[in-house]
Amino acid sequence: MKVIDNPMSKESNLQYYSLLLNILDLPVELREWIIRERALYSSVIEDIKDTLINKPEVFFIRNRGLLITAEELDYNKATNLIKLELSDNKLHGIVDGVATYKAIQGYIINSKNPNEAFVRLEIITGSSMDEDEIQQLAISRNA
Repeated sequence: MKVIDNPMSKESNLQYYSLLLNILDLPVELREWIIRERALYSSVIEDIKDTLINKPEVFFIRNRGLLITAEELDYNKATNLIKLELSDNKLHGIVDGVATYKAIQGYIINSKNPNEAFVRLEIITGSSMDEDEIQQLAISRNA
């Protein structure tokens, strides 16, 4: 996991984390934390599933992954586990990558023996972003 502090402000509490996560470790509970629901096209989801099935070793390269906002992130180095604190469904959750998330979950549920693959996660923490900034982030990431 890579941690990047806000280079523009030492006083900002925004932090940016970047990591690769095994798709089998992606929490099902994230389905309750989707900030911006978009129309999902079956061809996009099918293309994502096709990569998971036929080229799982390059999935994290071909797919942009998920952008998640959270109040706080706690990383336990001993167990290699990450805990996200999500407390406000207008501010915390999946901002970008809903199609990827849903395709991964559908693939895991419908596969008897799903391939091991990795997905990119970008996580932004801190309390200085308001609802308008989160929406703008979602729009700019999907432009």
